Formats: sequence, C-alpha cells, structure tokens
Amino acid sequence: MALVEIELRISECTNLVWFILAKSPIPVPQLSLLGPSRLLSKPFSWQQPVLGEAVPGFAAPPGTVPVRAPVKIAHVSLDELKVNASTPHAVTDCVAWLLISMVPDRLRIHLLRLESPGCPTQTFATPLFIAEQAMPLDDVEDVRAAAIILQDEVATLRFAVGANDSLLVPLLNLLLQEQEDDGWLIRIAGDIFADRVRRQLSKALVPPPNGTKIESGPAAIWFAAPSFIPGGIPGLSAGTWGVLGSVELEKEDACGDVDVSVAISVALAISPDIATRRVNLALHLASDVSDWDVFRCWLSTGGIASLVIGVFASFVGGIMVALQSLIMIAEFARLESGAELKGTSIGGGFTKVGSNDTSVWYAGDISLPAFPTGQIRSATVGPDGLVVRGSVVILALDHTVTFQPDGGPLETHWAGYYSCREEAWKTTCEVQSIVVRDLIYAPDLSAPSGKRLVTGNGVAVFPTTTFLPPGPVWLMPVTVAPGEWVYDAPSWAQGSPIVTPRRTGMPRVGEEILFFLHTSAGIKRFDIGPIPAIPEREGAPSSIILGVHRANCKLSTRNWTRLQEIQWLIDPPPYEYGIQPLRQWMLTFRQLPRGTSITVLTRGGQEEGTNRHEFNGAETGLIEVVTAADSEIALDHNLEDSDTEARVFQRWLLPAQSAQLPGAVESLSLAGTRNGSVIPTALIEGRWFTFGDDGLVELKYARVAHPRKQSTRSLSLPGGQVTVIWNNMIMTAIPYGPHERVVLHERLGDEVGS
Repeated sequence: MALVEIELRISECTNLVWFILAKSPIPVPQLSLLGPSRLLSKPFSWQQPVLGEAVPGFAAPPGTVPVRAPVKIAHVSLDELKVNASTPHAVTDCVAWLLISMVPDRLRIHLLRLESPGCPTQTFATPLFIAEQAMPLDDVEDVRAAAIILQDEVATLRFAVGANDSLLVPLLNLLLQEQEDDGWLIRIAGDIFADRVRRQLSKALVPPPNGTKIESGPAAIWFAAPSFIPGGIPGLSAGTWGVLGSVELEKEDACGDVDVSVAISVALAISPDIATRRVNLALHLASDVSDWDVFRCWLSTGGIASLVIGVFASFVGGIMVALQSLIMIAEFARLESGAELKGTSIGGGFTKVGSNDTSVWYAGDISLPAFPTGQIRSATVGPDGLVVRGSVVILALDHTVTFQPDGGPLETHWAGYYSCREEAWKTTCEVQSIVVRDLIYAPDLSAPSGKRLVTGNGVAVFPTTTFLPPGPVWLMPVTVAPGEWVYDAPSWAQGSPIVTPRRTGMPRVGEEILFFLHTSAGIKRFDIGPIPAIPEREGAPSSIILGVHRANCKLSTRNWTRLQEIQWLIDPPPYEYGIQPLRQWMLTFRQLPRGTSITVLTRGGQEEGTNRHEFNGAETGLIEVVTAADSEIALDHNLEDSDTEARVFQRWLLPAQSAQLPGAVESLSLAGTRNGSVIPTALIEGRWFTFGDDGLVELKYARVAHPRKQSTRSLSLPGGQVTVIWNNMIMTAIPYGPHERVVLHERLGDEVGS
C-alpha cells in the first residue's frame, strides 16, 4: 500500500493537539452560551485535551478523532468597558467537544459543542473552525487523502499517495513493537519508492526515444535482493531492500532489417544516516541487448546505445525531484507555520560516480524525515519501507497579543494641503492608527529573551467593532449617527493589521468619541478627542494664496536651478512604534526631454548618498527615495529651461517591525499564498524571502512565478501598510501624512505645501 504513516503515542499526540489549540485566535465575536451582551475578549485558554472522548450520542466519522478539552473563555460587555476601560474581564469555565480531521495538507480542529454549568449548552450545527496545523505537502501533487486514526494508545496520521489506497486498512502500530522511549515514528511504505521509480520511467518514455516502442513495462517493485545470488543484484547488495524497476523497448530495423530489443533495468538503494540526518541514495541504470541481436547488429554504429541515452538523461534528474517531494510528506507538522507559496524548486541532485559500456551509477541524498523538534533514535529500511523513530518534547506556548497603542487616548491632528486634482484646499482631521499583533512564542533558552517567535496569527476585525459617545451608560444611544465615524481596516484576517478611525465629515471642535476595537486577538477601548481647534496654518488660506495655488497647478514651464533643493514640509508624526520614522519621497515627471539625467543627492546627519537616474527617452518618469528622519534631498539635473513638470509626494513611514537583509534586494513583490492572502516577497541574491510577523523567512521550497506588483524600494500592502527597504533593512511601516505639491520656479522655499 502506498501510504505514509506518522505514529504518535497518545501522550505526544495530546501535546500536539494542545500545542495547536494554544495558537488559536478568538473564533467568533460572541457566543450564545454567554448571552447577547457579552463579547469574547481574549483568545481561549485551553487546558489539556482528552483524545477519544466524544459528545454523548455522537459517532465520529471514520478517519477522525473526537476530543474533550476544558477551556476558559474571557468576555466583557461594552457597558463595562465604557465605564472603565481597564475593567477585569469575566472568565467562564467550559467543556469543549472537538473533532480532529485531516485533509491532505493540514490537520484541522473544529468545535462541535460547548457546555458550562448554569449556562445553556451551545451546539454548532456547522462545526466551528478553531485551529489547524499545516503539513508540508505543497509540492506533492499525488496525495489523494488523509486520515487520523486512534488505536491501542497510538494515534496514526495517514496519507494515501496512490489512487487505489485505502486509509482504513488495519494499522501496523510499529511504535509499540520497539523501545518505549520512542514518542513518534514515520513510515514511508516501500511501495511509494517503487511507484516513484515506475512513474518516472513512464515520464522518461513519453514519447519512447528514437522511434522505439515499449514491449513490456515499465514496472517497479519494493524488493529485497536475495542473499543466495553471489554479489547480489547490480545496484542492490545481497539482503538489502530497495527498488527494482525495468522496461523493455524494441526498435524495428535498428540495423538494416534487424529489429533490436533493449531491456533497461533500474536499481535504487536507500540507506539512512542518522548522524547527518540524510538518506543516501544509490541509483544504478543498466541496458541489456540480447546476444542474438548483438551478434546481428554491430554495436559501434551507435544504433543501440542511442536507444537508452534519452531514457537515462531524462530519468536521473526526475527521480531526484520525485524523491525529494516525497520526503516532504514526512517532514511532519511544521511547528513553525507561516505563509507558504507553491513551488517545485528543490536543489541538490544525483552525481555520476561511475559507468561502463552498459551501465551507469549515480549517488545522491535527501533529508531524513523527522519530527521538526524531535531527536532521531533509529532509521531502518526493510519490508515496511523506510522507518524512522525518535523522541520529541512539545513545550507550552506563550500566546501574546499586543495593541499599539495599548488602549487609551489616540493622537489627533489637523492637516491642510492644496489638491491640484480637486482644485481646492483640503483640511482633514487625522486620527492615530492602531496596530494589532497576535504572536505565538515558544521557550528558547538560547535566545536573549528566553523565547523565540513561532508564528503570527492573522488578526480579523470583527463587525462588533463600534463607536459610542462618552457619558453615563444609562443615557447613551446604541451607536453614534450612522456614517459619522468609521474605521479603515483589512476585510480579512491579516498579520499586524492597521486600523484607522476617521470622521467622514468635519468633526466639531471639542468632539469626543469612544472607539471599541474588537478583533480575533481581543478587545480594547480607545478615546478620541476632544478634537482641537484647527491651527491657522492648516486652515483655509486667503483667496490670493488659493489663486497662487491654482496658477501653480496649471503652470507648465519650470525654470530649474542647476541644483534643485527639495525641502521636507511635513511636521514630524506625534507617535511611533519603537523604530525611528523614515521619510518617503516620490517625484514624478512629465514632458521629459530626451537625454534627461537626474542625480538624487541625499544629505543628512545619518546618511550621505547619490543615485543617478536615466530615463532612456521616456517622456514620463518616477523617482522614489527613502531617507532617515533628518535627511533632505537635492536634484542635480540637466532640465534648465525645459517644459518638464514635476510633482513631489511626501509622507512619513512609521516602521512597526524590521529585519536585517542578508544581501542586496533584486526585486520586491506581492505574491498570493495558497489560502488566498497576499504577502510581500523579496528576491535576494537569487533566493526568495517573505517578511511578516515571524521576521524574514526564506522560502526554501517555493518560487514566485508571477508577482502581482514589483519594485525595488517599497511596496503597498493590503490594509494600508508598506513594505520598505532602507539601509540594508526590510521593514513593515504605516504611512502617515501624505502631502502633494508642485515644484516651482527658482527655489523650493516658494513652493505650495504644508
């Protein structure tokens, strides 16, 4: 049977389920069990689950495992938060009835029922998704189905790799046959290795080389070389297990009117090495022509040799790809999950180690399948296939939720600018954004903090997020007037989402509002206001100044100075997220003459630099610059007396997280993941990386074939965030205060802006 099996002792599987549950966010904003006014306020606090216990009267479907788990659920009401933003949240002890199921690429846990003394039982007609653990099966296209089966103190995770394989055949439970210290076992059936060889032979023979036809095969079996054969079978030592494959080809009139039959044999020996955590592979390919045909057909003509060259060439590389993707099945349950992209890049391969007139030998190696945090105790090859055993310790997780800022007042300020597009002065009241993170840490004594980041949950903003006016609870309306206050946030769960409250119209001076942000990570109250008076410099200017603005927007001729100074005109942001803010400059040009050359000079306390730009005859151009908070830029150019139009767009970037780059960034892209979300990816010295809550992570088994957007400096992300490259760092930042202005005649000091 072509099965991959992962056996876990019941204690280890219990810890694994507990580990997965500990990562779960708040699944829904409310539960009927707690009442309509209660909002779930913190991720569930799961206690040790009990595997195999089902809801009374419920029969778990075959291939699934029922679970009972105590859980503490925290909740609060808006009334309580309005009176006191720091009010202690109530905690209700519940019993959760869960169901574990498997799909080919992940283990999933759903909630069936919740019970608590004194509360009505809540049964979910549609099981409520709670948590999942990804399996590294992105590149294994022939995994047909998966199941989890509990029997005799062993939980077995099964993957069917063949079309006709049954997941419910009797279990082997090999884990119970050896040392009691082994907590896990991974078995890759020998039939899978044989199937890989057979399928690769089939691919290599489509079409058959040099006009041949297939007489028989291809075939492959998991095979033990008989010890009674002296020296064993070529490629397999006597008594060892491996794959033996064959195919017979025939070419009519290969030598004149002589038909030639050629038998091609394949032997694949598999030898695990615990010390290197690798599986050594020895591949032997041979061709054999019948003595009668050899006698009738002179081999030196090349007629026979050419029959097998094409088969050998296409087979060798393909078998390494097939085996590499196979081993990925057994890299069980990556404890450090994250965004993954689908790809087929593997690296490595076979190396030719010898040959003669009719045979060739290759050697290669692939990773030894193992539990990611486990210790390998033994690895054997036998009638059951490749079997790896070991121990593992699954430690408790630290589920950390942060709001930045952590509740309380949100900064508000007025900003005024002239919009050339709308031909009007715009004054807006801007409210500080909120960043929410839901991070999972594991103990790590080698880290300075004593813990390491495992993963980051996507954070969803619940529709129960609302605005309420301050004041006594008994006098408050249910909500503020519809449409007066709204918030900008991603419409789907996203790592570190930005949530920005805003007023749809001009707020009143002195206006106050309470913002209750309810997410899958928790709930916080924020206070907005009192709204300050509009500063004179941000208010509507005189009609004379507005006339100058309108004229400048329509002015087409620019009398540039040879060295054009570009001054920063935006006030510093009133807050940051622990990393110094950056300045982002965007310069756009129209009606560029041929031969235009612009060099950007960066000057400041932290950096000095130059960057030359050629536009290759284009009439329009774009230059983007990111600098430190104390830097200015100047343009050295050849645009004197030209009709070039230039605009400058400036905004602050407030970095929320950063990581050191391992090399120069060739491109910065947005790419889609398997679950439909979008992540930033960076191509660095030929390797793809992604950057998110768990830092900069290399996509070792992935590729970005069709990036959605591409740049080398910054990239706008869904939800308003920006990924930016600066000073050999990659950062996720929040933009603040965009301002557009038009470059004028002599000095930038005379320009329009604020």
